Amino acid sequence: MNTHFRRQLIDLFILFSVALASALCPLLAVSSEAGDVDDDHQIGFVWEPPINAETTVMYYRVYLSVNGGAFRRIDTTTNTYYVVPGDSGYCYRLCVAGVNAHDEQGVLSPESDEVLCLPVEETPVMLSFASAKVQGTPGQLKLIWETTGYLEPGSFRIRRWHLEKKVERLLELEILEEPGSDNGLFRYWCVDRNVQLGETYRYTIQAKDPSGIGALAISICAEAVGPRNFLLYQNYPNPFNAETILSYQNSKASYVSLVIFNARGQKVRTLEESFKAPDIHMLSWDGTDQNGIPVASGIYFCSLWSGDFVDVKKMTVIR
Repeated sequence: MNTHFRRQLIDLFILFSVALASALCPLLAVSSEAGDVDDDHQIGFVWEPPINAETTVMYYRVYLSVNGGAFRRIDTTTNTYYVVPGDSGYCYRLCVAGVNAHDEQGVLSPESDEVLCLPVEETPVMLSFASAKVQGTPGQLKLIWETTGYLEPGSFRIRRWHLEKKVERLLELEILEEPGSDNGLFRYWCVDRNVQLGETYRYTIQAKDPSGIGALAISICAEAVGPRNFLLYQNYPNPFNAETILSYQNSKASYVSLVIFNARGQKVRTLEESFKAPDIHMLSWDGTDQNGIPVASGIYFCSLWSGDFVDVKKMTVIR
């Protein structure tokens, strides 16, 4: 038996001396070197090889009794030790018999003491959050977090607390995972598109610990950012025939006027005249005038006014 395995037997197993008695060798005295409880799910039995035996023992037949039952042969070994995998709450006894070169078996040795196998008190592997952050784009917040172990995306629950209104709700968001991470962590993300610009939220990311002990949780706060300036985007498509999309953004709550003019500077249609909260706004123009009559092919201009801000985009209608 090598040094490493001998150390394992000493450190991990309950050791018993079993006297080997048979017609092949003299009777050996039985002595117990340890207690009668094992808590490692592996029970180690050892015995002394016979001294001054009449014939040489070539190997040993191993017999096991479970919970006081009859001894049954379970294995053979050339070693003078044997390891029995134990089940929690079961009792085990062992005895052996020597076998010579002619396959003649001697009598069974005395039984070992009975050993009770107890559950192993394992330390659960607790997962934890490694990081969490929020990325803000106009009108939405993207949550990104990492864990030290893998969890199914469905294991997570996202709760949002509105700091101003003091309202909490469970969000129904699609949670996705990013494959492969250079630092050995597992990354997940989701997007909350139902936020109010300028408002601050606290998100709590929760996940059930797979070991069944408690729950993982981490909280992060973020402000739903809005546009930082006023801007009128180019319409799309352009040129267009039936319809085009117009977009603009305002960085603060203000009165907004969006008007279509023809090439002669005449007002064709007013698309927007109202007080608007800061956001990115989209609307469409179907190429008709204020009376619903389709305009002729040609060049038109979309003009945006909001306070001191004015911008104009050129559009082309093709019939």
